Amino acid sequence: MLKGIAHTHDDDSADNRHGVVVALSQLSRDIANTDGSPFDVAAEAAATLLRLPRVAVFLCREGLLVLAGETGLDKDEDLISGAGEIANAALMTSGPILYPTISSEPSTFARKFARSGVESVMCVPMRVGE
Repeated sequence: MLKGIAHTHDDDSADNRHGVVVALSQLSRDIANTDGSPFDVAAEAAATLLRLPRVAVFLCREGLLVLAGETGLDKDEDLISGAGEIANAALMTSGPILYPTISSEPSTFARKFARSGVESVMCVPMRVGE
């Protein structure tokens, strides 16, 4: 798996690829040793690996989505609400959602993202234990 991730961006420098591998190798250690939410650690790792300024991790508990971890959201209610809406949409379709230009979308979450200065959005649903 690490080899595949290291080759994902072949145009990257060796230092960048090394950073990806190091981030992945430290993830399980960081989750095991965290005093806070392991989902915050997972969000930070995803942000590092994907080079994103903001990441939200939601959990579906009893049919409701709950923000379980994040990095870079800065308590922006529009951003958190929009992220929850797109996460719910991704769960309903059981597949990833990508909006390269969110401003061209007519949805309510697109307006929320636009107010927060977000230009593109990606959401990947992950199911565990089913």
